[in-house]
Amino acid sequence: MMVPELLETTLRDAYPDLTAFLGALYATNLTSEFANTPNVTIFAPHNAAFQQMARAFLDMDKAELKRILRYHIVPRRVEHTWQLQNASSLNTIDDSSVHITRFNNYIFVNSALLLQTDILIANGVVQMIDNVLNPAAASARPDVSLTSQRPVFTATALSPTGTAAPTPFTSNLPCIVGCPIPEATPATTSTEHYGDGVVRATSSRGNVAAPRCTGLSGAGVGLGLAAVGAVMAAL
Repeated sequence: MMVPELLETTLRDAYPDLTAFLGALYATNLTSEFANTPNVTIFAPHNAAFQQMARAFLDMDKAELKRILRYHIVPRRVEHTWQLQNASSLNTIDDSSVHITRFNNYIFVNSALLLQTDILIANGVVQMIDNVLNPAAASARPDVSLTSQRPVFTATALSPTGTAAPTPFTSNLPCIVGCPIPEATPATTSTEHYGDGVVRATSSRGNVAAPRCTGLSGAGVGLGLAAVGAVMAAL
């Protein structure tokens, strides 16, 4: 048995097919709400759900995308699959509701199919779904005669999916090990003339941006610098 980890660790490390969803939370500043609200059920669309509707989601303003994402979290209810009853409803954090449909061994939330179930996190449970939920289409229900359901967002054409296709929002994920250091501006050398007739060469370093790191990587750098300092003091 292992203690469930935080939302970000679980989605980034154990379930990388949910990184677009996590990136969208970062893009809308919702990560803290989803990770810190106690006793939640989160319906998290997998990457292909964001890929196939990438243009529609990327063109949305931040407020609209935030409203859509908040439609995926149910507070005060940790709902495992055996608790999701057919024809029942769950209230989302924005006081909307999602509808549960059970058909044979399949479970749908509105018209989205549960792909992977009961992913435990520190503050509740995540249910992976195959489409992004739309609060403007809360009445959507599955056509159980079909093997897959169409997205509930309007698009002129669906974008490619899969590991070779671009995955929206993942660029919003902060780095956790280290970020590439941008190429420095080349150093410049000049000469300065002094009153004593001496000519001295001077140089200036280009601008170098510090890498952005989060989590344990920053702590590791700090510990490394402390160790170097201790060795230098002993010499």
